[in-house]
Amino acid sequence: MTTTKKKEKENNNNNNAPKIPTQTVRFGLLFEENAEFSYKDLRSSLWSIQRDIREFKNSAASQYFDYMTRREKIKKETGKYPADADLLNGRKIRNHLYHLAADIIPSLQTGNTTAVSESAYSRFSTDYQDVLAGRKSLASFKQDQPINIKKESIKFISTGGKLYMKLSVFSTEGAKKLGLAGGQVTFEVWRKSKSGHAIINRCISGEYSYGSGMLIYNKDKRMWECNLTYTFAPKKNDLNPDTICGIDIGFIHPIYAAVSDSRERFWLPGSEIDKFRRGVEARKRDFSRSRKFAGEGSVGHGYAKRMEPVNDIKRKIANFRETKNHQYSKKFVEFAVKNRCGVIQIRDLSGITDKTKEAFLKNWSYDDLKDKITYKAKAEGITVISDILPHYTSQRCFKCGHISKDNTNKRKFVCLSCGHEEHVDYNAAQNIAIKGIDEIIERDCIAQGIPYPPENKKEKEMEKEEDD
Repeated sequence: MTTTKKKEKENNNNNNAPKIPTQTVRFGLLFEENAEFSYKDLRSSLWSIQRDIREFKNSAASQYFDYMTRREKIKKETGKYPADADLLNGRKIRNHLYHLAADIIPSLQTGNTTAVSESAYSRFSTDYQDVLAGRKSLASFKQDQPINIKKESIKFISTGGKLYMKLSVFSTEGAKKLGLAGGQVTFEVWRKSKSGHAIINRCISGEYSYGSGMLIYNKDKRMWECNLTYTFAPKKNDLNPDTICGIDIGFIHPIYAAVSDSRERFWLPGSEIDKFRRGVEARKRDFSRSRKFAGEGSVGHGYAKRMEPVNDIKRKIANFRETKNHQYSKKFVEFAVKNRCGVIQIRDLSGITDKTKEAFLKNWSYDDLKDKITYKAKAEGITVISDILPHYTSQRCFKCGHISKDNTNKRKFVCLSCGHEEHVDYNAAQNIAIKGIDEIIERDCIAQGIPYPPENKKEKEMEKEEDD
C-alpha cells in the first residue's frame, strides 16, 4: 500500500472514532379540527408548499449548474475564478439560492426557507462533479418534497399524558391565507412504539438534544409525519481499545463476528432471512402474474390499482428487513460490548454484484445493517472501521499468515502451512479482527509472491481482447 493510501486510510480510521451520533426518529402528526381552520385547509396549504419547494429546487438546480459551468469556463480562460458578485448580481451563491427560495415559496416561514435552500445547496454541490463528468444527470425533483423545519421552529409540549409538537411552519403571508393569527400549528405526536415517545420525552428533559426536522406526507397512511434528528452522548462502557470485534461475510453464515485473541463468536441466522425472502418473493411473483388477468372489480383506476397487492408485499419485505436489521445490529453490538471490544472492524462490501457469492446480502440491504451496527456501536462508545478490504481474508490463516485458496475447504479451514484447523467463517472473521489487517495482508502477499490486490480476471480478459 502506497504512503498516500496509508495516510488516507489512517485519516478515514480517525474519522471513525466515536462521536455523538446523529439519529432520526419518525412519528405521525395528528391534528384536531378547530374553529380557526380545518385539517383539509391545513393539508392543502402544506401540499402547496411542497409544490413550491419542488419548483424552487428544479429551478435552483439548473441555475446552480449554469453558475458553476460559467465559473469553470472563466477560470479556464483567465486562470482564476470570478467573484460571485460578478455572476450573481452582487450575491454569493448560497444567498442567491435563499432569495430564489423566498420568492418561490412565500408561504414558508423564513427560517424554514433557509433550511430548504441550504438543503438544495448541499445536494447540488455534492452532485456537481458527477453531473459535469456525465456520471449523473442533473437533479430532478418530484412533487412530494419534504418541508424542512429548523430546530428553532420546533417546540414540544407534554400535558395530560399526551405529547404535542408545536411547529412554526408558515410565514405571515402563509398564515394570513390559512386564517391563522400566527404561523404556528400544533399536532399531537402519534407513534405506535413506546420507544418513539421515550426519545421525545428525553428530548424534552434535555437528556437528548433534538435538531432540525422534515415534514413528509405519507400517502399510504394519509397523514403527515415528521422526521426529527436528535443526538446524545455515547455511553461510557468498560471497553478495551485493543480488543477488536471483526465482522465478515461468511461461507456458511451470512454475517459472522469474532473477537481478537478470543474464542468468542457470533453469527447471523441466515435461514430465517432466506425462508422469509423466498416465501414472499414467490407470493410477489404470483400476484404479479395474476394481476395481469384481474377482473374489472380489482382493476379500479388502472395499473396502480391492479398492482396494489404487489406493492403491499414490497412494503412487507422492507418492513421485515428494517425490523430484522434493528434486531441483528443490536445483537452484534451487545456481543461487542459484552466482550469489551473498543473497536469494531467491518469488511467493505462495496464490490458486491449480483453474480458474487454474497449477492444474497446485496438483496438483503447489507449496507443498512452495517449502518445500524455503526450508529449503535458509536452510541456505546465503540470505534467503527467499516472499510476493511476483503482481499484474501478468507484464504489467510489468522494464526501463521499463510495465504492459499486451498486452505479453505467448504466448512473447514485447514492451513497447508501450519496445519491449524478452524471453522472457515471464524477464521475469516478473526482476520478482520486484526489491527492493521490490510497492511499485514499486503506484506504477507509480497513475502509469499502473491499478487496484491488480487488480479481481476474479467479486467484481464477485456485487456487481452483489446490487445488482440
